[in-house]
Amino acid sequence: MSKVLVIDDEPGYRASLEFFLTQAGNRVVTAGTAAEAVELAADFQPEVLVADWLLGEQQTGLDVARRLQSLIPALQTIIITALSEDEVRQKATEADVFQCVEKPFEPGALVDAVRRAASQSD
Repeated sequence: MSKVLVIDDEPGYRASLEFFLTQAGNRVVTAGTAAEAVELAADFQPEVLVADWLLGEQQTGLDVARRLQSLIPALQTIIITALSEDEVRQKATEADVFQCVEKPFEPGALVDAVRRAASQSD
């Protein structure tokens, strides 16, 4: 069982991610904002961050990942995005993101990515 923090500013999408990641046996905490994610991460200490690329408040999931990786060095990040993966790949690579997953995706693809990412955080 992996500890996964999900951040997405769309409540319905966030709930869906929480549902299928929990069904796969993960312990999941969700956040709707960057500030909420940072606050939750301090106590939860996730192994994997699943972050939407575009968040409200003029922030990106990459901004959150950078902040959390400075607090939790072993944290593995998966960025989900509706943008072409090529558009975010360079920035994500520079920030040591484990994987980018392009929307729409099958739930199993994200579950698989989380499983692989968690195995890297040991």
